[in-house]
Amino acid sequence: CKVIQSDWFENIPNTKFNLIVSNPPYIDEADPHLSQGDVRFEPLSALVADDDGMADIKQIITIARDYLATNGYLLIEHGFEQSAAVRHIFNQMAFINVSTVKDLGNNDRVTFGQWP
Repeated sequence: CKVIQSDWFENIPNTKFNLIVSNPPYIDEADPHLSQGDVRFEPLSALVADDDGMADIKQIITIARDYLATNGYLLIEHGFEQSAAVRHIFNQMAFINVSTVKDLGNNDRVTFGQWP
């Protein structure tokens, strides 16, 4: 295992991965849940993204195509109400076998796609 500190793919060497997993910020800055529960103690930069919480997800899906090996997978955690939008982005970016899985609370939580 090699750990590289990077702003998404900025410091990643030109290489291909079979699997990329991301838990990016995906909450809209106006979401009322930001002031409730344990999330109140998290830094906003780890939680909040522009474009209704979708900005970082769009960026990762778009750029990950350059870093995935053929048949490699990208998995992204997202908000429970974002699954349709995330699947749409994966499909727009030409991923195949796009699907969403539920968390233990039965909420849509992770969407993945395979790079052809």
